[in-house]
Amino acid sequence: MNVLLVLLALTTPPSQVVDSIAQKVHDRYVLAGEAPRIAERLREKARSGAYDAVTTEAKLAEALTNDLREIGADLHFAVEFDPAHEQRLIDAGAGTRRKLPSRRSKTFLYPRMRR
Repeated sequence: MNVLLVLLALTTPPSQVVDSIAQKVHDRYVLAGEAPRIAERLREKARSGAYDAVTTEAKLAEALTNDLREIGADLHFAVEFDPAHEQRLIDAGAGTRRKLPSRRSKTFLYPRMRR
């Protein structure tokens, strides 16, 4: 399943959002042979002005979802506008250099069995 969750900032121009998504598709799409074609087609649409008239982040996400699904012939593509996503990531410790406590030593040590 390929789901792209993207937080679109209010001040981010659509071309920058499209480029970011296209790069993620190129780098991470499961069908690696198709990824460059899908990414380039999405960028072409942006260069042609397909997203210039979009007025809200939600509408941009909807347009990108529709285009990715059409270009890639894959209904698993989804772009969502979620303004609370960044805060949830921060609250969960993502994007920080904070080191989480390691549980490896406790998880992978087993007591010896005696016979």
